[in-house]
Amino acid sequence: MSKKNKPDTNGCIGLCCSMFNLLGESKEDYLIEGIDNEECRQVGEMLRLIGYDTENSTDGKPWPVYTCKYWNKNTKLCTIYDQRPEMCRTYPDGDECGWEGCTVGKDTNV
Repeated sequence: MSKKNKPDTNGCIGLCCSMFNLLGESKEDYLIEGIDNEECRQVGEMLRLIGYDTENSTDGKPWPVYTCKYWNKNTKLCTIYDQRPEMCRTYPDGDECGWEGCTVGKDTNV
Protein backbone atom coordinates (compact mmCIF):
# COMPACT_ATOMS: atom_id res chain seq x y z
CA MET A 1 0.00 0.00 0.00
CA SER A 2 1.48 3.36 -0.98
CA LYS A 3 1.38 6.42 1.29
CA LYS A 4 -1.09 7.90 -1.18
CA ASN A 5 -3.53 5.04 -0.47
CA LYS A 6 -2.93 4.89 3.30
CA PRO A 7 -6.27 4.59 5.14
CA ASP A 8 -7.46 7.30 7.54
CA THR A 9 -7.10 5.54 10.88
CA ASN A 10 -8.24 8.52 13.01
CA GLY A 11 -5.07 8.50 15.11
CA CYS A 12 -4.94 4.72 15.55
CA ILE A 13 -1.41 3.35 15.57
CA GLY A 14 -2.39 -0.31 15.82
CA LEU A 15 -1.39 -0.97 19.42
CA CYS A 16 -4.64 -2.83 20.12
CA CYS A 17 -3.90 -5.09 17.13
CA SER A 18 -0.30 -5.75 18.11
CA MET A 19 -0.98 -7.35 21.50
CA PHE A 20 -4.24 -8.10 23.27
CA ASN A 21 -6.12 -10.70 25.27
CA LEU A 22 -9.75 -11.73 25.10
CA LEU A 23 -10.44 -11.44 28.84
CA GLY A 24 -9.58 -15.06 29.47
CA GLU A 25 -11.18 -16.45 26.35
CA SER A 26 -9.11 -18.42 23.89
CA LYS A 27 -8.96 -18.59 20.13
CA GLU A 28 -10.73 -21.94 20.40
CA ASP A 29 -13.59 -20.29 22.34
CA TYR A 30 -14.08 -17.85 19.48
CA LEU A 31 -13.96 -20.57 16.85
CA ILE A 32 -16.54 -22.65 18.78
CA GLU A 33 -18.82 -19.60 19.10
CA GLY A 34 -18.20 -19.05 15.40
CA ILE A 35 -20.22 -22.15 14.56
CA ASP A 36 -23.30 -19.95 15.00
CA ASN A 37 -21.71 -16.51 14.73
CA GLU A 38 -19.79 -15.43 11.63
CA GLU A 39 -18.14 -12.50 13.45
CA CYS A 40 -16.70 -14.81 16.15
CA ARG A 41 -15.45 -17.23 13.51
CA GLN A 42 -13.77 -14.43 11.59
CA VAL A 43 -12.11 -13.02 14.72
CA GLY A 44 -10.99 -16.48 15.85
CA GLU A 45 -9.27 -17.07 12.54
CA MET A 46 -7.38 -13.76 12.80
CA LEU A 47 -5.67 -14.55 16.10
CA ARG A 48 -2.01 -15.53 16.42
CA LEU A 49 -0.90 -16.62 19.92
CA ILE A 50 2.22 -14.77 21.10
CA GLY A 51 2.34 -15.55 24.83
CA TYR A 52 0.50 -15.61 28.14
CA ASP A 53 -0.45 -12.85 30.61
CA THR A 54 -0.35 -13.78 34.29
CA GLU A 55 -0.18 -10.21 35.62
CA ASN A 56 -3.68 -9.05 34.57
CA SER A 57 -5.54 -12.34 34.94
CA THR A 58 -8.57 -12.16 37.21
CA ASP A 59 -9.07 -15.89 37.58
CA GLY A 60 -5.51 -16.90 38.54
CA LYS A 61 -4.92 -18.66 35.21
CA PRO A 62 -2.61 -17.26 32.54
CA TRP A 63 -4.59 -15.59 29.75
CA PRO A 64 -3.52 -16.14 26.17
CA VAL A 65 -2.11 -13.02 24.50
CA TYR A 66 -2.63 -12.58 20.78
CA THR A 67 -1.64 -10.44 17.86
CA CYS A 68 -3.75 -10.08 14.74
CA LYS A 69 -2.29 -11.92 11.78
CA TYR A 70 -3.34 -9.00 9.55
CA TRP A 71 -1.47 -6.33 11.52
CA ASN A 72 1.77 -5.32 9.81
CA LYS A 73 4.32 -4.55 12.52
CA ASN A 74 6.52 -2.61 10.10
CA THR A 75 3.89 -0.22 8.73
CA LYS A 76 1.65 -0.36 11.85
CA LEU A 77 -1.31 -0.79 9.49
CA CYS A 78 -4.01 -3.39 9.00
CA THR A 79 -3.50 -5.30 5.77
CA ILE A 80 -7.27 -5.91 5.44
CA TYR A 81 -8.39 -2.47 6.66
CA ASP A 82 -11.34 -2.13 4.25
CA GLN A 83 -12.53 -5.68 5.03
CA ARG A 84 -11.79 -5.82 8.76
CA PRO A 85 -14.50 -7.28 11.03
CA GLU A 86 -17.05 -5.19 12.89
CA MET A 87 -15.19 -5.69 16.20
CA CYS A 88 -12.18 -3.91 14.70
CA ARG A 89 -14.27 -1.21 13.02
CA THR A 90 -16.01 -0.20 16.24
CA TYR A 91 -13.16 -0.57 18.77
CA PRO A 92 -13.01 1.02 21.34
CA ASP A 93 -16.82 1.11 21.15
CA GLY A 94 -17.21 4.87 21.55
CA ASP A 95 -14.69 5.15 24.38
CA GLU A 96 -11.13 6.37 24.46
CA CYS A 97 -8.55 3.83 23.44
CA GLY A 98 -6.75 2.61 26.55
CA TRP A 99 -3.37 2.22 24.89
CA GLU A 100 -0.80 4.88 25.76
CA GLY A 101 0.17 6.82 22.65
CA CYS A 102 -3.07 6.20 20.77
CA THR A 103 -5.33 9.22 20.24
CA VAL A 104 -8.51 7.43 19.17
CA GLY A 105 -11.43 8.93 21.09
CA LYS A 106 -9.20 11.34 23.01
CA ASP A 107 -9.56 15.11 22.94
CA THR A 108 -6.15 16.14 21.66
CA ASN A 109 -7.02 19.87 21.80
CA VAL A 110 -6.60 20.06 25.58
